Parts: sequence; structure tokens; C-alpha cells
Amino acid sequence: MRHHKGKLPIRLKGSTGSRTKTEKIGHPELAMGPELPSFEEFFKAHIANKPVKSNLSESQIWLKFEGALRDVGASYASLKLDATEEPEFIEVFIDEKRNLTLKYSPLTLRTITEEAIDALLLHEACHVSTLPNTLLRVPEIGGAEGISFMANNLTNYDEYLAHVDFVSKFRHDPRYEALKEQQISLFANFETMINSMKLIIGAAQKAGKGLNQYWVLEQLGSIAYDALFFFVVGDPSFLKWCKDRSLEGLGVFINWIYEDFEHIRKLGLPRKESHDKVIVSGTLSISVNPLKLLFFGQIEFAETTKGLHEEMMQKGRDSDLVELWEKRRLLHEK
Repeated sequence: MRHHKGKLPIRLKGSTGSRTKTEKIGHPELAMGPELPSFEEFFKAHIANKPVKSNLSESQIWLKFEGALRDVGASYASLKLDATEEPEFIEVFIDEKRNLTLKYSPLTLRTITEEAIDALLLHEACHVSTLPNTLLRVPEIGGAEGISFMANNLTNYDEYLAHVDFVSKFRHDPRYEALKEQQISLFANFETMINSMKLIIGAAQKAGKGLNQYWVLEQLGSIAYDALFFFVVGDPSFLKWCKDRSLEGLGVFINWIYEDFEHIRKLGLPRKESHDKVIVSGTLSISVNPLKLLFFGQIEFAETTKGLHEEMMQKGRDSDLVELWEKRRLLHEK
């Protein structure tokens, strides 16, 4: 089992590629992966150069988060804070007994305003009101990269649920505008991630190595994690950002993830069954070529996609999601 893990800042983590059982549904040129560098030190240096915008003590953060938990009507057994040097902004962990741990980076928080911190704390409180716990049960498919990819899909769904809860309850609260501005500020991180990925992939290709497609899709999923907010609120800022950088396909792809999440949420299933559907959605998304998204902003499906969809339909497996993805394939292959 894994915990929910936030991805607000840059998260290009090192990993090693491996061949996978689901390779046939994706793109063979991405089958093997080189060791990839860690960006943690880069991130710390990047943050250290940013101006200080707030300086809250631990007790102040505690009081603010307690207030946010009251605002969402969250029930929990206990609360503790955990200051860390890791590059996450702020995130809440919930164990199976509803004990909360708010993990945050003092180094990162000082670079954003107190208003933005209030908004982020309220958003984290929405996780407490929407989730029984933050444990993720991930099937062992596709090796380490496949497991990580699926775990991040599940995390993205839980993040989406928090966005829905936040917007439905607090759209007319000043913290809504503060969170929107904070999310828009992350576009600079998206730019860094895209450029860094291109450099890594270019270096790998020059060395005659491929990249595991799970890794590439996971990095794009890190962008989706934050960009889903704009689809939930119906704000065009992210799609405009994509268009201005000739990344329209990336916007389309993340919109498909949003549509899947909307569909799954409205089914009203228990958490495990909802997560099972999210895993199917993630599996179907692997058919989209991540390099085309990254370098050309274009949608390209693997040649095996039609056969995969037909096989899943014959088996009666999640036909609702398969039909959505088949319609998307047909739309982009005209």
C-alpha cells in the first residue's frame, strides 16, 4: 500500500526502466528506460532564490489547518504536523483510524503568500472530508514504473475529488480566488518540467536509449494533477497556456482524464470500485503516445489500440470507459 502523495512542485524523480506485460498496448520505442537524474537538489536551489512572502510558525499553521478542518466539517481522531525538507508544498496523510499528519515544507511555504497558504490548507482539509484515508492499494502490474504510474493516477483522482469538494463549498470564499492564483502560478513549474523532460529524452535518444512510457506519462500526469483544477472550475487558463506553447494535444489529453474522473465519480461507487475504474482509465490512456504530446502537442494512438478496445469489449470489461476511449480514437484518426 502507498499513501496519497502531492505533486505541487517539480517532481522529476529518478527511476529505472523495465519491460512490462502491458507493453503491447503502448509504444515499443519507449520500452526500455535509462536511469534518470534526481531534481531534488535543483528544486532546493530554485526555491532558495525565490523571495520570502510569508513566515508562519508551526503553531500558526496548526491553528489555520484546524480552522480549515472545521470549515469542511471534517471528522478525525488526532492531528500532528511534520515539517520536512522534501520539495512538496503541503499535504495531509490520513491513516485508517483517521489520525492526520500534515506534512509541509517550511522552505517552500515561505515563497508563497499567507492567503495562498490559507487556500492550500483548505484544499488539504477537503481531502479529509472526501477520503476515508490516504492509503493507495495498487495492483502489481507493469513493474515498478507501472505501479508508480497507476499510484499517481489514483492520487490524481483523489486530488480531483478534493477540487470538486473545494469548488462546490467555497467558490464564493476569498480562498477560492487565492487557490486559483496559486494554481496559475504553477504554470512556470509546468514549463520547467516540459523543458527538462525534453532535455532528458533528447539525451537518452542521443545515447541510443529509449524511455519507459510509464515514466513519461507519469511526468505528464504530474501536470494533470494540478491542471485538473481548471477543468473542475471551467476556467480556460490552462488550455490557453497549452495553446500558447503549441501543446493543444496535452490539453485534450488531460481533459480526457477529467472526463473519465467525472464519469467515475458520478457512478457513486465505493472507494475501491472507483479506484478500480481509475486504474482501467489509466490503462486505456497508455495507448496515447506521450512523446507526441510532449514534443508536438499532438494526439497519436498506438496501432494496437483498436484491438485492445475490441478485446476488452468482448470480455465485457468496463465497456463504459472503453467506449469513451474508442470514440476519442476514432475522432483523432479521421
